[in-house]
Amino acid sequence: LPWIGHVQIVEVIDDGRDFFHRIVGTEIASAVGRDLSRKYVSKSAYKIGAEAMLARYRETRERGVPTFRKGSMIWALNNAWVAFESITVPVGCGGRKVDQLITVIDYPSLPSRTPLRRKPDGKCQHRLSEPLR
Repeated sequence: LPWIGHVQIVEVIDDGRDFFHRIVGTEIASAVGRDLSRKYVSKSAYKIGAEAMLARYRETRERGVPTFRKGSMIWALNNAWVAFESITVPVGCGGRKVDQLITVIDYPSLPSRTPLRRKPDGKCQHRLSEPLR
């Protein structure tokens, strides 16, 4: 599972008043320079500020549909701008209330500790794709 280090699971607290980083993958922790697992978003240090991160999570929770983001982040190591692409999917028990947000984040410009297999055209291959040639 080469993508497992790129996954984070955030739990919704008090209907979105806060969020709790249940799991932060090793690739994410490496890119941001710290492991935010088992920390509340409101208490975590983000260069853009905790309120900005809370707003992003609240937006996805309230809309109830996956949110794709692409851009650059500055809360990476050495305060350098790092390109990222992410998809955040709201999930919940029974399909009515969003309990968690599951995010997959890729940092295409950073070397990965768990490299993804890429096809000759540069696209990632996942387990349902055709074999590499």
